[in-house]
Amino acid sequence: MFLPKKHADLPIEPSVLESLRAQEKSLKREKKKAAKERRQHAKQLKKDEKHAKKRITARKVPQKASDCLQYLSMSQDGICEVEPGLFSMTMAFTDVNFQIAMLEEQKSIFTKYSEFLNYFDPSLHLEINLVTRSMDEEQFRRDTFLPLRGNDRDRYAEEMNQVVAEKALRGQNGLIREKYVTFSLHAENYRQAKEQLENRAADIAPIPRSSQILPITSNVWAAVHASCPALSA
Repeated sequence: MFLPKKHADLPIEPSVLESLRAQEKSLKREKKKAAKERRQHAKQLKKDEKHAKKRITARKVPQKASDCLQYLSMSQDGICEVEPGLFSMTMAFTDVNFQIAMLEEQKSIFTKYSEFLNYFDPSLHLEINLVTRSMDEEQFRRDTFLPLRGNDRDRYAEEMNQVVAEKALRGQNGLIREKYVTFSLHAENYRQAKEQLENRAADIAPIPRSSQILPITSNVWAAVHASCPALSA
């Protein structure tokens, strides 16, 4: 054990000497332990990096748009198996203008929305998505405008079409805002998941009386998820 020269010839109590030696041994053990942990950490980092490279190499390159959707299977009724044992259902709901509603109606809307959120216990995963996309004006006109039949009523149809165009196309800047709620749960198989999800859907549909909630089918579901990848994550 090292001692300064000016203190080298001074007598040291055996107990003090023993304590110093114990401290020195303890420091050596701690240094060895720290060095070992650093080596193990570096080894684990290399191992993780190697596995990550293997996963990236083995990842299948998507060949079509549907390959980018992150789910295992989709049934015709819209029930999706996201991963083994996890099933989900997506429902569309209509909008409610909270700002222009009367005070009592606002309180009712807020209360019903709180009931809606509180309905979902920890066994259910809830996700609400607001999807905004550009409107196809030509398709909107074909689907919404009143047809002109070449008679005296055409002027009324044109007037109504103009009102609809101002409200939908100009009032919303040519954007369509769609609202979806997706809830998922764990089940052993599709049949069990279908029963549980449909029961849940029947429970929540009447809750927001000022709005309307409707389940969507697989075709609509796929179109929505293609335009909004966050729903598939």
